[in-house]
Amino acid sequence: MKIFATLKQAYLMALNVIFPRLCVVCGNSIESDWGCNNICAICASKILWLPAKQVPNIISSCKLGLWSFGFVKQLFGSGQICFEHAGVGRNLILALKYGNCEFLVKDIVYLIRKKRPDIMEYLAHSILVPVPLSYRKRVLRDYNQSLLIANELAKYADDAHVENLLCSKYHRSQTSLSPKERILNAKNSFFARKSEKNHNKHLVVIDDVMTTGATLAACCSALFDQGFINVDVLTLSHG
Repeated sequence: MKIFATLKQAYLMALNVIFPRLCVVCGNSIESDWGCNNICAICASKILWLPAKQVPNIISSCKLGLWSFGFVKQLFGSGQICFEHAGVGRNLILALKYGNCEFLVKDIVYLIRKKRPDIMEYLAHSILVPVPLSYRKRVLRDYNQSLLIANELAKYADDAHVENLLCSKYHRSQTSLSPKERILNAKNSFFARKSEKNHNKHLVVIDDVMTTGATLAACCSALFDQGFINVDVLTLSHG
């Protein structure tokens, strides 16, 4: 067995020399013994991870902002955010979302497990509900990054699984809108499927970025409207 392991290591090293893995952020080669396939160790060290104790304050501030801009429906309970939407973290989200780099999900979740293992505990025994794309966006992008994130997280969270309980109508991108416009744009853009057996389950709505929280709030409201009672949120980044 040791011989086979040695041969496999030699084979992988040879492949890395012939076809070196390059970091999607800086373009430099990635060390063969580093845990990520597409993010180098230097760039990974520059991700601005949010301390677990800081996240509740961000979630509370987000809720206050939603209320102040006229969101009147029931809001999600608690939430988790992995890192700030700045620097390397922002570059990774943009590459995942718009750069056809869906393969980054595995590396991002690997880093979450190393840097924020508490998040995996937060997701344990939960149903992960990805924020959906409208049919038009799904056709243009070819994949839903929130679904990819949810599927990868579910592999490592104890007794967690993914269910597509949400659907989306077409609405404008939130990127260039003001906070109030985001709320109006997301209002009535999502609807939830009925699932009587899961009404008492812990649901966690999964998305890539939280800015004002309008999209997440609209998704959670759709779930509350269908009778779900325990709905929280998780995003990769905030900003």
